[in-house]
Amino acid sequence: MNQPPNLLIVLDRSCSMTDVIGGKTKWQIAVAELTQLMTTYAGKIRFGITLFPDRVMPNCTQSTIPFDPAPGNETPIGMLLNKSLATTDMYYPNGPCVTNIDSAIAQASMEPAFSDTTRKSFALLLTDGEQSGCNAAGGNAGTIAALKAMNMKGVSTFVIGFGASADPVSLTQFANAGGVPNSGPAYYDATDQASLDAALLKIANETLSCDFKLNSAPPNAEKIYVFFNKMVEAGDPTNGWTYDATTNTITFHGMSCDQLKSGSVTDLQVIFGCSQPTPQ
Repeated sequence: MNQPPNLLIVLDRSCSMTDVIGGKTKWQIAVAELTQLMTTYAGKIRFGITLFPDRVMPNCTQSTIPFDPAPGNETPIGMLLNKSLATTDMYYPNGPCVTNIDSAIAQASMEPAFSDTTRKSFALLLTDGEQSGCNAAGGNAGTIAALKAMNMKGVSTFVIGFGASADPVSLTQFANAGGVPNSGPAYYDATDQASLDAALLKIANETLSCDFKLNSAPPNAEKIYVFFNKMVEAGDPTNGWTYDATTNTITFHGMSCDQLKSGSVTDLQVIFGCSQPTPQ
């Protein structure tokens, strides 16, 4: 049994998200790509979302998270995002015109789903700018402190800077504090729809686990057989699998892990036996 990870999307809806890239607003692009992401990883990731600044609290603070990470959130979050394309919708990015990254991350750090120790949890900060107009939760210093505290508790944060106005200095600091920096620039630098799509897919892939907890312990740890699409998968710590009797978990490594994350394995079977069985 593989536990889908929690992923809380912390989405910037500041006024600059109405700026245009390649004939579309940044908001239109973000909505399309996040909706596609949830469709692609439906059932594999437990999605949640919060948007900042919100319209409930005073400009620089946040009220409640609209959707905590949970199974089956893909459709309702998609509906929220697609409704927000209308200029009359409460989530359309037309005010307040501030960028309160600090209080958005402070809000994310209090997410109840992150206390679930049976699965991995992550946050994803997607912003097109920098902290501006607000310092209710300590500005950049407060953001960095909150990200470090989350990471120490096992909740890492990915950071995407979307568009030319994203601040590379602060986003680099945020990404390093979040504990899962990208290679090259520590934050994911998305300049257009294609690069945002690539960043989101890479991040989603990084959240997926290659650890599978078995429903029951094998009578003999030397007689475990694993099949991918009815083909035997070798026990190997580099490009196969290993078994940890302490946690009763099989961990896939290297190419085996890559296959699982890519979705090419549609039938995974773990069978106990005295001799190699035939997959069902």
